[in-house]
Amino acid sequence: MNSGPFDSVAAVGDVSNVSTWSGTPYHLWQAALGQGWQVEPWRLELGPFHWSRRWWNLGAVLRGRRTGGFQYSETFLDAAEAQIPEHLFAGRVLSFNQFFPRAESVKRRGGKMYYYLDATFPRLLDRYGLKDQMDARTAAEALVAERENLALADHIFAFQRWTADSLVQECGVDPAKVSVALPGANLQLHAMPAVDDDRGVPNRERPLVLGFVGKDWERKGLRFQVEVARVIRDLGMPVAVRCAGGCPPDLQQNDLVEYVGFLNKCADLPGFVRFLQGCDLGCLFSTAEASSIAILEFLRAGVPVAGFVVDGMGDLLMPDAALRFRPGQSAKEIGRAILDQFSNAAELKKFRQRSRLVGETVTWQHSIGIFEDRLARDQIVGAPTPR
Repeated sequence: MNSGPFDSVAAVGDVSNVSTWSGTPYHLWQAALGQGWQVEPWRLELGPFHWSRRWWNLGAVLRGRRTGGFQYSETFLDAAEAQIPEHLFAGRVLSFNQFFPRAESVKRRGGKMYYYLDATFPRLLDRYGLKDQMDARTAAEALVAERENLALADHIFAFQRWTADSLVQECGVDPAKVSVALPGANLQLHAMPAVDDDRGVPNRERPLVLGFVGKDWERKGLRFQVEVARVIRDLGMPVAVRCAGGCPPDLQQNDLVEYVGFLNKCADLPGFVRFLQGCDLGCLFSTAEASSIAILEFLRAGVPVAGFVVDGMGDLLMPDAALRFRPGQSAKEIGRAILDQFSNAAELKKFRQRSRLVGETVTWQHSIGIFEDRLARDQIVGAPTPR
């Protein structure tokens, strides 16, 4: 018997591979194992779909449609589900994807279907530009499939309130079936190294370091962050943008940017944490952002954060540990606000202390505790699971 709230974790990909979906399913699975629960990862191999995707897209063109959207098709879902051992469908499944597995496939075998989502499909279409990447008819079919899965699901967890609101308002889900569980930082450490709250204000010997972590540097506002840094420098404080991940060639040569390339936290997790803790402020000025694991990682490392309160970021940019800005505020306004925060030693120390306390809560152990409490309250957790 599994005493936990779910028996397996699913995603589009191999959950046991830390590279799948930025490692988020993997880290939740590891946290569940750490609680002593018997939880199995779904291991979906995507390699076999290389040619079937091409043939499917060719068929779409022959039917007068644009390409794109293969992963929402019955062709993909039938083949994907065929890879999965039968007994996993008969248990309690927690999936990070609202299309895979299909809720009907789980319910038909006597299982329970829980989804854990960072964004609904309507929001992906509108906010992430997905509607420009596929035929309108394909998108409409996917919207119908999503609603069917959500209607059959036993419970749905949202990464943040932005998605929870969309589930109810745009997808027609009963509010009683929706809960919010903030994701954890993808940092698998037994203990987080302490960060020094008494570092004092940045000065000529130590510049203010604005951190950036992300692959999609354009959407995540790296150019704007450099403009903010320029304002801070012009106002008299030495500053640097320390960037890990994606960075265009011109910014790599910018005198305000310290580009460290892509960091492999799987190969050198202590080094990645040192990068985070070497920053004074983790920044994310995204134009669209359902949620950001990078912001949670800065917080987990005890580093305060700053960014635009856009989409789901209202929950992740926690007021005690964040400088929150409205989309559309100028680099000049934001630079002045950051400078004010980092010029007062006493207030800065309090800000860092609050950030460290917040960081103790952004763990996957905390997230799965929410799952357990919520499902137990609805008496969903219960009988022994078929094996």
